[in-house]
Amino acid sequence: MTGGDRRRGLQEVKDLVKERSDLAEVIGRYSKLVREAGGYKCCCPLPGHKEKTPSFHINTREKYFYCYGCRRGGDIFSFLELVEGLSFMEALKELAGQNGIELPAFEPRSPRVPGVAGNVNAPSPATGEAKNRKMMGLELLDRGTKFFQRLLWESPAGAPALAYLRTRGISDEEIQELKLGWAPEGRATLLSKIPSDQMAVAEAVGLVRNFEGRRYDFFQERLMIPIADHRGRVLAFSGRTLRPVDERNPKYKNSPETEWFKKKTVVYGLDRAARTIRDHGFVAVVEGYFDQWALQKSDVPSVAVMGTALTPEHMDQLLRYTRQIVLVLDTDAAGVSATLKSLPGLLRLDCDVKVFSDLDGKDPADWLMGFQGDPASVRQRLLSAPNALEWWVERIFLDAKRNGFDRVQTLRELAQPWSLAASRSGQRRVLAEKIALVLFGAGMDFERVVADVSRELDRSAPRVEVASTTAEAPVSGIASSKFARTQSRVRSATRGDRLAEELFVHWVQNWDLLRDETLFRLPELQELLAGSPAAPFVAALEARATEHGMPDGAWLRAFLESLPSTHELRAWILAGLVGIEGEESTFDKAMNSFNEFALLLKRDRLQGELVRLQRSLKSAEANAEESARILNEIQNVRLRLENAREPARV
Repeated sequence: MTGGDRRRGLQEVKDLVKERSDLAEVIGRYSKLVREAGGYKCCCPLPGHKEKTPSFHINTREKYFYCYGCRRGGDIFSFLELVEGLSFMEALKELAGQNGIELPAFEPRSPRVPGVAGNVNAPSPATGEAKNRKMMGLELLDRGTKFFQRLLWESPAGAPALAYLRTRGISDEEIQELKLGWAPEGRATLLSKIPSDQMAVAEAVGLVRNFEGRRYDFFQERLMIPIADHRGRVLAFSGRTLRPVDERNPKYKNSPETEWFKKKTVVYGLDRAARTIRDHGFVAVVEGYFDQWALQKSDVPSVAVMGTALTPEHMDQLLRYTRQIVLVLDTDAAGVSATLKSLPGLLRLDCDVKVFSDLDGKDPADWLMGFQGDPASVRQRLLSAPNALEWWVERIFLDAKRNGFDRVQTLRELAQPWSLAASRSGQRRVLAEKIALVLFGAGMDFERVVADVSRELDRSAPRVEVASTTAEAPVSGIASSKFARTQSRVRSATRGDRLAEELFVHWVQNWDLLRDETLFRLPELQELLAGSPAAPFVAALEARATEHGMPDGAWLRAFLESLPSTHELRAWILAGLVGIEGEESTFDKAMNSFNEFALLLKRDRLQGELVRLQRSLKSAEANAEESARILNEIQNVRLRLENAREPARV
């Protein structure tokens, strides 16, 4: 194909894909749309711009969007490039596949910048190889999904699984829509369908295992449930056994964590529930697949978290669609534990959280059967659930009574939910009255008792930051608990500065434990702590370590004494040397916390770089060459952010 033919063919396909694609439907996956003359408006879903008043407009006739707040706009391809970090060709392929359009057999060429030697916009070989591997993995997962589907419907071995689904009330149409399948055992396996040159990637995505040189299917004799991201791409599977459950045959066998699949980042069912969430303005969060299917089938917007508490990554995705979240988690000990783990992160955000536990001891799917096809009643019951803070306080009273706690012990337990009500003055008053009534009863001086309870809770409650516009505020895991305990000594203004301080203080606290390990990471620490008060310390340490190896605590104290009394780093080092009273640490705990702080700080730096580039892009709109260069940098930063997901653990 000549250059002219290629350009003409590409343009024709682009126009066809653009014509058939529903721009409003695609954007509606990320923000709730409000109809207006000529199209829709919504709060801007583009990265780096958070708003509460809609300034993002969609012209459905001309098929373009524009945000008057961040001054960015374009067509459906531009939107996917900005929001998902896709290249134009990746966006074209995805939209063509969704609309049943076959692409011509041509390879995309990266645009060249006139006047510049070489192709500065072309991805590096390493980046290209990583993208090819990522795409091959997705293709293998898609082929695996179709293989399992075919065997469910066509093989005799799949017949019991098909019968089981029907007894659970799953119709044939739903089975097809959910892409459910059957993983066989024996010779008719997925392994035999994978070319040898793709076997390494098949192992990496979790479809195939290799034990001492013998490869075998990871999933065998199981009902297969594909796990897709919010764009509908299959990233992993959960296999349910139909045989008796025991230690060697668990009820569910899940894909391992891979570079494609991280459980903490995937919200199950979001791809199918997005429209329902927008229509009804809330989402119910459940634990099980069957529960999610049952609610969604009944026109109740729902997603599942696959046996884990809601993470900041889950919340960030859900808040694109709604700020009203109802936790419908099992009322057993595991369900209550998962709910309690989810609440602090949710309550730090500017959203309305409720907890529904009135399931009469049943799973949500079984409970739903009692409503006999009345979805409006189900939605009303869920939305009338108590708010999360009141539910939490009630749980504490129940636990306190069961454990025989006195008033002082109970007030201590109430301190955390009280602190998270800091920005909710109305709820704070209601909670204070409820707590006073339960602990002291109603009397003539009830107002004074309420005031006394409020003051006592204020004294014992930890200081908690509340984020009003973004899901980036909560930090997770080990770093989160450390962050909460050390709030009183943190003086840095921005989140990035606070994380830099926390990383450094933790490093100093565990100096002897981490001394040898961090010697090899000094270049990384120099980059992470650049611009902070700790920068000269890392430079001095590198000079000392180059000649004499990593120094001990005596060198650290000597460096402290050399600092001027007004230097901010003195406070950081002193905080580390004093440490946290009563806290014991091991190398594994210290190293895992260090890795998590470093990862959070790295992500914060990259997000700051992304915002800077986006601002540069706005000012360079009139310069096509400069805009192309900045867009390429934005995609590279997005790729680095995508890779900066999990801290290394020991």
